[in-house]
Amino acid sequence: MYNTPDFIRFIGDKGLSDLTKAGEYIRDSIRSSYDRHGFGLYLMELKDRAIPIGLCGILKRDEKNAPDIGFALLPEFYRQGYTLEAAESVLRYARERLNLQVIRGLVHPENTASRALLKKIGIPEEQIVLSV
Repeated sequence: MYNTPDFIRFIGDKGLSDLTKAGEYIRDSIRSSYDRHGFGLYLMELKDRAIPIGLCGILKRDEKNAPDIGFALLPEFYRQGYTLEAAESVLRYARERLNLQVIRGLVHPENTASRALLKKIGIPEEQIVLSV
């Protein structure tokens, strides 16, 4: 997923060219978020078959003053409602369980689908930050 054209275009190239680099990224980025902040990215999978299809969660970036919701999906699962369902659940969890009231959305200016999803789940326009 991290090496798909859309991920690289809209989120960035994480340089995950082999399993060693992928393992380091999981350890140093995804898992370390839980140690540092108590939250992070969650696996999205199909309920009936336990097939991984993407990630969705809350991220706290050092350079930002508020956490943001992030999501990414394998292209073959686009436009089927999975990201909407996951993002609504994550946002509810962040507000009710983590007591995070201000949650932003960072989105590439050309990523109209993600921007529309952020609005649909209730992220106010003033909390959607265009980021490249």
